[in-house]
Amino acid sequence: MKTVTIADTQEPGFVDAFSNDGRYLFLIRAGKRPLYAAAATIAALLERLSDEPLLTGGWTSFLIRNRPASLQWQCNIMMLADCEALVEQEVFSLLGMTPASWKSLGQAKNAYDLALQALIYHWRPCLNENYPRPRRLPDRYVR
Repeated sequence: MKTVTIADTQEPGFVDAFSNDGRYLFLIRAGKRPLYAAAATIAALLERLSDEPLLTGGWTSFLIRNRPASLQWQCNIMMLADCEALVEQEVFSLLGMTPASWKSLGQAKNAYDLALQALIYHWRPCLNENYPRPRRLPDRYVR
C-alpha cells in the first residue's frame, strides 16, 4: 500500500511508479475520515483527480469544490493483495464465501469488486452512498 496526498498525484512522473494497465483500489481520506473508495486504473484515478478533469460530477466535483483543502487529503493506493485480510474479515461473513473461493478469483475483475465492497463495508466512506451505513459528511465540506 502506498499513501500519498491528492497534491502528490498532480506531480509530473507520479504515474511512473505504477503499472499503467493494472487495477488498484483507492481509499481517499481527510485525516482519519474516509471519504471515498474506488477500484480503477491509475490513469482513471488521475483523470478524476486532475486540475481539469474531462468528466465532472459526483466525486470529482466534490474534490474541486473543496479545494485547496482537498489537495491535502490522503489517498491510500492498494493492490488486491493488500486487501486480502480485510476481504476475509468483511466480505466472507456478508457473502458466505470461503477463503478458497476468494483466492480462486485471482486477478479477475470480480476479485476487485469484492475487495472494493470490503473496503466500503469496513471504512464506510461518506461519499459511497449506494452502500449501507455511510458515515456522515462533516459540515465543513461543500457537498
